[in-house]
Amino acid sequence: MSKKIFLILIIAILACCNPNRTPIPEMPVRLEFNLASAPELYSYLGFKEFVVPQYVSQYLGYGGVVVFHTMDDRFCAFDMSCPYEAKPDVRVHCDNSGIARCDSCGSAFYLGDGNAFVVEGKAKYPLKSYAVYYNSALYNILVTN
Repeated sequence: MSKKIFLILIIAILACCNPNRTPIPEMPVRLEFNLASAPELYSYLGFKEFVVPQYVSQYLGYGGVVVFHTMDDRFCAFDMSCPYEAKPDVRVHCDNSGIARCDSCGSAFYLGDGNAFVVEGKAKYPLKSYAVYYNSALYNILVTN
């Protein structure tokens, strides 16, 4: 009996200590575009924010999607909703240094390495990340969850 209690306790501790857990709810994400329509993403530390769907089949998560070009030449995407505020209309906004900042709580997240970890402020969780598929032959980017 004590082995079962010990096992349940270990599982509970591991479940609550997940650093990737986020208060941002699961929402559908499907964003597809060509780099020609987002020339700001050609350069390293370039970014583009998407907050209003352009098509009926386009889904932008909980608070919108920011697509970022990392220093090691990858594309990454994050939900723009601040994980501290956890409201769809309280968003982070990116700058050309790779920092995304929430104007409401002041939390800042570093996107330059593709992780969006907290570097300043009240937030305890990184920005919610989404999968990015880049087709270099067609210059297409697909963001999904």
